[in-house]
Order: sequence, then C-alpha cells, then structure tokens
Amino acid sequence: MKDSAFEPDEIWEPRTPSFDVDSAIHAAKESLNNQDPARLIAQLKAEVLRSPSGIVYAVLKGESPEEYSDTDAIVTFNPFANTATANMLVRAEFIRQVAKDADVRDENGKLKPVIVLSSPGLHGSKLHLTRKEKQEVRSGDLGSAAREYLQAVSELGYGHVALLGYSQGADLALAGAKQSASVNLDKTSLGVGEPASVTDRSFIQLGKDYMHAGPDINQRTKDSGLDAFRVAQDEMRSSYHNFLYSALYSSNWNMLARAMTHDSFQSTLQTILDEGKIDRIVVGYGDQSTIAPAQKIEPQLAALQDSVDHNQLFSIRVKGGTHAWGEDLTVLAKLYLKALV
Repeated sequence: MKDSAFEPDEIWEPRTPSFDVDSAIHAAKESLNNQDPARLIAQLKAEVLRSPSGIVYAVLKGESPEEYSDTDAIVTFNPFANTATANMLVRAEFIRQVAKDADVRDENGKLKPVIVLSSPGLHGSKLHLTRKEKQEVRSGDLGSAAREYLQAVSELGYGHVALLGYSQGADLALAGAKQSASVNLDKTSLGVGEPASVTDRSFIQLGKDYMHAGPDINQRTKDSGLDAFRVAQDEMRSSYHNFLYSALYSSNWNMLARAMTHDSFQSTLQTILDEGKIDRIVVGYGDQSTIAPAQKIEPQLAALQDSVDHNQLFSIRVKGGTHAWGEDLTVLAKLYLKALV
C-alpha cells in the first residue's frame, strides 16, 4: 500500500495503449533492431577494459567516436552481481543510442558517451577497500565502493558526469553523487530506479524480496521489443552459474549484498539535495515492488520534495511494476531520459 498523502509527479502504466515513450526511444529501438544481435554483442564485448585499479568498464561511443565528448559522460552502475555481460552491455548501448537520438550533448556540442561500470564477480570489477571501508559498506554506506568506481572514470579524463543506476546500481549512483567531488567529478544529473536502500530488512528477507520479481522478468524483457536484449538475456540464462559465482564472490557477499539490507536512501539523497550542486534528480519505483516498496519510499520522497525546489527532484510511480519493470528497457530509458534532458 502506498502513502495516501503522496502523489508522484507522474504515474506510468507501461502495459496500457495510452502509454508511449519518447521519439528518441522509438528511434533507438529501430536502430538496434536493424543490427545483427550477435555482431552487436561481439562489438560491445570488445570495448570492455580493466582499469589499473581493477574496475571493469566500457566506454561506448558507437561507430563515430570522434563525435563524442572526452570531458562529459553518462555513467551507469550495474545492479548487484552483474558484471560486463552481454545483458548489461546491451542495456548501456541502448541508453547511449537513446541519448544520441535525444541530442544529449556537452557544452561544446559533443555527444555524451555512456560508461558502464561492472559489479564485482566473475571477470568483473575488483574493489580494494580497507577493513574499515568494507565494514562501512556492509553497514549500508556505499560511499567507499562508489568512490573507487568513479575514480576510474576520473582517471579517463572525464570531469562532468550524469549518474544512472537501477536496483543496487541506483544505490551506488546515489552514493556516487555524494562522493563525486572527492574524485574531481562534477555531477550534472541523477537518474535512479528501484533503490534497495529504502528500508531495513534481514538478509533472508532481502532474498525473498528479490525472488518476488522473478516470474515477471521474461515478460518485461519481451516488452522491450529489442532483439539484441532478448539474445543477451538468453546468453545470461545459459550461463547462470556465472551469475551465481558472481553473487557468491567475496566482495559481493560480504559487502555489497549486506549494504542492501539497510535504510540509507533518504539520508543520502537529502545530503545530495542540501549540497545543491546537481541540476536534476529522477527517482522511479514500481507500485508492486518488494525491493523499493511504495509504502517505504513514498513517505521518504514526500519529505524530500518538501525540502527542495520542485523541479530538482522528480518522482515516478510505475503502475503494476514489480522490481522487474526495468527489464523493459524502453521504460528504463524513459526514466533515464527524464534525468538527462
């Protein structure tokens, strides 16, 4: 049950005829579907690199990298236990194409590349945190982890970033917005969906809450209508043991997974808002979600929106949405686009 006193800025109903997405999303979908999925995925995998510090990432600039900025970027944090898989790379490539078709550019008129940051796991990022920092992460403060990710972005020469993320990727994007100045990055906007850090819960309950969305994933993937994403999802399912290995990887199990059992969303976002150095923050959640339950996140959003200029914080309720609503990439892209333009 949602907070009856709270009304989000927009209510989306993706499975109704009246719901539509921006023309840039339609154009990006057509562009990706005109490409051979296997060839596209191979090209994206070839872009994956590892920083000297151990962060696995890819900088996506399409087929004309000279048109893209070397100072401004759109940074996406992967959800828990998701490394640089085909699934994650296709998501990021779709966001890049949407931003291109929406004409998202830097001050010099250059398009903005998308940088996708891999979670720890099999062939994924390696976080080098102190014992104290690991304990902070386990306690719900993802700042140390986010800072290490963004340090790798800063070392690539970027200075201005839009931060995007879904599920634990949303929590990392929020933490990154707090930490960006410490690694010489200016954040321009923040777009997050389904943050897990909206309530305290047991580790067992967290697992149950994630399982609730399982039956909805396949349908939401089909709703995207993206051939490459379907192929990427099939590839992920065929190597599900890799995901399980990633989920049990020590950095995830001891730190990142435990971080999701703590309520830090409101305090983190309040700090970002109080700082006053970000242009636009967009938060989306499903009204049937058990990871970001409406009855937990809506009172927090109500308090946060009361404390700032209305245009700075924008809220979206996805009607009928379980935690899997972001698997429909057209809906996820619509959320992110709200933050980018």
